[in-house]
Amino acid sequence: MEAERSTESLLYDPEMIAVLGINIQSSTFKRIFSKLEFLTAFSYLLDFAERKSIPYSAVEYMGSPDDVTSISPYVKNKIEVMSGRKASTLPMPADFTGKFASLEKKSRLHSSTTLNLRSAFREMKAAGLTVAFLTGFVTEFHVLGAAFEAIGEGIIPVVISDAVSSANERLHFQGLEIMSNFSFVIDSRDLMNRWEQ
Repeated sequence: MEAERSTESLLYDPEMIAVLGINIQSSTFKRIFSKLEFLTAFSYLLDFAERKSIPYSAVEYMGSPDDVTSISPYVKNKIEVMSGRKASTLPMPADFTGKFASLEKKSRLHSSTTLNLRSAFREMKAAGLTVAFLTGFVTEFHVLGAAFEAIGEGIIPVVISDAVSSANERLHFQGLEIMSNFSFVIDSRDLMNRWEQ
């Protein structure tokens, strides 16, 4: 019970946290199913990180979802098949594109460079940070892989469920369910309730 309490206190301690934005790119944002939820949650995280001096890193994991030349032909084929599926037949409101572009620009201002995942974890460990808040795209592939790698690096992964997304709603929720078995999965409302007390 004592170990759980100390882990719980780490999860919400701004001095122990880094926010990692995985593959935050407009080309992927256009395909996700939960645009409004992502915009709201990611905006909150960036604003809170700025207010509390929580480090933010833009992370490119396994190459961008659109540049799959550096991975195996099998994985490349699977990504291309998944990318070809439409997330929604509804048109995307124009203001979503503008809001995302603004958040993408803001996130780049917080992160001096785009890192690969291992570099981001090395920087976290060097700074004594033990908790990685994972945001970005694609839930069931890149975010899931990042959560697994965090465990291997001794970093506690916390997936912000409404600040990650995918083109496929079913796979998104399956990815969250898998990650809940070995990491913390919370949404931005939980953070607001805890942090804004």
